[in-house]
Amino acid sequence: MRGMLWLVTLEDESGAELESVRSVEDGALRSAQQGGDRYPRLSEIDPYGTTVLSKLQIASTTPELRHLLDDTQDEEEAHWLVEVLRLMEKASSRVHTFVRFRGDRTRERAYAAAWG
Repeated sequence: MRGMLWLVTLEDESGAELESVRSVEDGALRSAQQGGDRYPRLSEIDPYGTTVLSKLQIASTTPELRHLLDDTQDEEEAHWLVEVLRLMEKASSRVHTFVRFRGDRTRERAYAAAWG
């Protein structure tokens, strides 16, 4: 079964997208969200909505993302995590930039329609 898709963007302070990377699958990030004790910052990323990380939040989330990359067996997911880390490093080195995680809005709408 196909998992959720993620869109992760590097944005400036006005919300303009500077770069983005889309996931193919979400197994790595999904497993991190289920392992809240091991990945407390990653488990706070909303799988169905939008989560914006500031420079300070990126600093505390990056080590968890690196650890998740080390644990990831799937080559495509590992490549995606490397790209997310690249965006986070860019945001950390620039002023007034943020990283936005956009979860799977399609599932959110389907859930609301079924249970709404």
